[in-house]
Amino acid sequence: MPDGFEKNAYTTTLNSIGVFYDNINSAQSANLRGALNAVVAVQNQKLGSAQVQEFGLSSEQAAAMMNNIGLKERLLFNPTSSASNFTVLGFLFFFGSMYFVFATIGIIARLRLEGKLLESSPFDLMLRLVPYGTFYIVSLIVGLAVLRVFGDLSFMGNFFVLLLSLVLLAASIGLLSLLFGWNAANPGIASSRMILFLPGGFIFGGFTGPADILPSWVQAASNIFPLVWGFRFARDIILRGASFMDAAQEFGGFMIYTGILGVLVCMRFYHERKTASTQKDGVNTKPTVASAP
Repeated sequence: MPDGFEKNAYTTTLNSIGVFYDNINSAQSANLRGALNAVVAVQNQKLGSAQVQEFGLSSEQAAAMMNNIGLKERLLFNPTSSASNFTVLGFLFFFGSMYFVFATIGIIARLRLEGKLLESSPFDLMLRLVPYGTFYIVSLIVGLAVLRVFGDLSFMGNFFVLLLSLVLLAASIGLLSLLFGWNAANPGIASSRMILFLPGGFIFGGFTGPADILPSWVQAASNIFPLVWGFRFARDIILRGASFMDAAQEFGGFMIYTGILGVLVCMRFYHERKTASTQKDGVNTKPTVASAP
């Protein structure tokens, strides 16, 4: 806001307001810009009409009064309104995550059918996620490189900070896949459960609509979806250029979230092992009926 704005609003002096837009989502920014321009136009009309009625200004003076307030805009983070910085980036993460889930959500069901589930440990189960997660991370990096080299993706952050966020994203999605596919009868049934936790992250992650307009409890509850965290880091690191310290609080929260998922996998494994052991002991101690002589 310029100095003397209120005073100059009642004169023919031009008042220019500087406006900074976060233009990552260009469609939503366009709606906001249109609304703000409408507010300014209405305000100019009111000021001009009031001055004409009170002081009897000439037509030239009235026209100047009705253009008193103006907006000087600056588009941040996506000045060209490129789809690579928003829509394409969101679908890259979503479809990459979807294929990663299809590859991992049936691990428990497959091991159970083979009779190998309880022969290992929960840490062995987590290690099975490593090759899948590695290919998942590599695919996202290659996709980002293609958008950067052949498209117009804005990459403003540090690669290694982004890599850390992708490692946490792969670990959290993989652990959640194990939990959701745990009691499935076969890998096919397990794959159908992908819809329970992955699309929700895409919907509430901010790439389909602004998350800030949602109720506070919805924003808090949406953190159960790993993609919400992944999209948050993608916007902050890739497009806004956030450093590790800028996102330290979010990294800490994501690590705690991933750790909780790891604990749940361990608890689920040992609970099933205990249940299987109890059932086996019950079968072994079952009394036999002596046959008649």
